[in-house]
Amino acid sequence: TMVFVRLENQDETAITGIMALLSLANISAELLHAGYFAADASSNLFLHLWSLSVEEQFYLGVAALLALGLPFQRILRERHRLIRWSLGVTLASFLLAVLGSSNFPLPFGQSFLGFYSPLTRVWEFGLGVLAYLVSEKIERPPIFLGHVLSGGALLVMLGSFVLWAPSTAHPSWGTLPLVLSGFVLLAFCGPSTARWFILTNRLSRSVGNMSYSLYLWHWVVIVAVRESFGVNFASMSVAVGL
Repeated sequence: TMVFVRLENQDETAITGIMALLSLANISAELLHAGYFAADASSNLFLHLWSLSVEEQFYLGVAALLALGLPFQRILRERHRLIRWSLGVTLASFLLAVLGSSNFPLPFGQSFLGFYSPLTRVWEFGLGVLAYLVSEKIERPPIFLGHVLSGGALLVMLGSFVLWAPSTAHPSWGTLPLVLSGFVLLAFCGPSTARWFILTNRLSRSVGNMSYSLYLWHWVVIVAVRESFGVNFASMSVAVGL
């Protein structure tokens, strides 16, 4: 795939690929590019692997905490304690995300709490953990309320395609409605709701089964086609087809 990258960008692409093998692509992306939407970042074939690295760092971090054993056994045995700890970590990470996306000067540098930082992404994973913990502890809402909650959450997700722009501070307050809508769908909306029908029909399940593979390949194909044939309707149609 490197043949599709301009010579001046091959070093950055190679470094990002190597760092991705070490689950550190987010670190290299932060050091190599001024931002996710910067012009030089758009030609990096492996830029999208930054989020995979953050995900792996989260899983490895949680596994390391669990490996410590005794200090966490009491928390793990008592669900209410686990919920409180998860909520505390989630809130702390979100506040760091808000601080990192602001213009407030940080003594240790803005990149420490920037777009690619795992510290500012833990809250997104934390809400997923809380959704699982809460969903087993509370009763499902009445069907009508479930329809309202799931329908509203799905509308927020669709609205993000229109309302978000490259200039939107992220992750920060602007990210919160979208992530919370995912939390609502997971925690409160069970069978017989709009969410259940939309997300569990055959078409949605088929797309879901392919989604991870599509994620790993989509950016590589888009960059390769764009670098080879430029940006036009025909080239982007080829990219979508591939």
